[in-house]
Amino acid sequence: MEEKITNASMQNKSWRLGDSGEKHVGEFRASCLQPVDENDIRLNPIHIGRERLLALEEGIERRYLKPPLGVPPNPKNEGTPEVKESPKGLQIWREAVSKSETAAQLAMCTYMLETAVAWDKSIMKAYCQFCHSGDHEEKLLLCDGCDKGYHTHCFKPPMNNIPDGDWYCYECVNKFSDSSQRHCLVCGGTEGRTLVHCSVCPRAYHTGCITPNLAKVPRNKWVCPACTNKSPRGRRGRTKKVSESNNSSVSATTNVSTEVMDTLDDSQGVVSPATTSKKERVNKKGSPVSFPVLPSRDSSLVVPVMQPVQKEQKDLQSCKSIISELEVHEDAWPFLLPVNTRQFPTYKKIIKKPMDLSAIKKKLDDNLYKTREEYCEDLRLMFNNCETFNEDDSPVGKAGHNLRSFFETKWNEHFPPT
Repeated sequence: MEEKITNASMQNKSWRLGDSGEKHVGEFRASCLQPVDENDIRLNPIHIGRERLLALEEGIERRYLKPPLGVPPNPKNEGTPEVKESPKGLQIWREAVSKSETAAQLAMCTYMLETAVAWDKSIMKAYCQFCHSGDHEEKLLLCDGCDKGYHTHCFKPPMNNIPDGDWYCYECVNKFSDSSQRHCLVCGGTEGRTLVHCSVCPRAYHTGCITPNLAKVPRNKWVCPACTNKSPRGRRGRTKKVSESNNSSVSATTNVSTEVMDTLDDSQGVVSPATTSKKERVNKKGSPVSFPVLPSRDSSLVVPVMQPVQKEQKDLQSCKSIISELEVHEDAWPFLLPVNTRQFPTYKKIIKKPMDLSAIKKKLDDNLYKTREEYCEDLRLMFNNCETFNEDDSPVGKAGHNLRSFFETKWNEHFPPT
């Protein structure tokens, strides 16, 4: 893991692999054996591992540690002095490492640290957000907030000097700014009628700064290229397919023109003959066209169908809010990722249905939960698994009880018992 951190350039400037990575050439003794006498100089490998693991954690830059071992960066606090107090989750982890006496305990602490490292922010994966190239690494400037890369010569005007200290891109500045004013991502300007705001993310561009340039300012809501590439494909196709099926069913009954069908789609099934022209109300032979009688938006036939769907969507949004709070909780570190069964081979024999926060979040994102009760069952299954496999007074057991209490409180806030 020391080499992995070094290769990813996630270490502090003062930390070197040779400082804590030197090999001990002395003779080791089993950790379960006590020294024979005062002259027994054999080393305990667990104690050596504890020292190196704590030294490795000290050598990792704080911005590469995710909660609960780290604190998410906030450009709003750039001018304020740094708080030297470590997060509570990190304090608990350090205490667990210092008290480790067996290889299994030390392996568990190593696994916790590895899962808390933001490997996706490695400099090896950085590329320029403007030209999308990873070349000219010496001119690639990394944001201290989001770790996205920007070539200094891609800014307008080009940035000649690399700023000292922490540097935040204009996207992060826009995201954490208290005012509604946004900076252009390329030139940093905040004024001008040609500054267009993305309706999805905090980005903003001048029409002449974005590549390719915009001919004019869009009248309606505008989405930047980055958000366009992230949007899931096929959603528009599914909508089109549904609208086509609606059109075909209506046209089978009447010979309504294409413009009338567009009006039908926009108004969710409400068509009035007064909204169509006289020419459209008469077919080729001159006979009047009879319009189908469809339920209005306020009809009682629509309300029972739409209300449960909207209620379920609102409930699942609350579920996403709850799991976001759980992930940054100080006691969430044992539940962020699945249990490593290689380190704990008996886990599969005891726990028949494993569950963790990453699996629950993925099911939420994929819309696999139909009701909030299914989501709640998975979370309580995760806590029950923890209680079954771990002792109540162990660090993982205590974290499970604390996180369960936090979850039940949040659940009752969003969904009060009736």
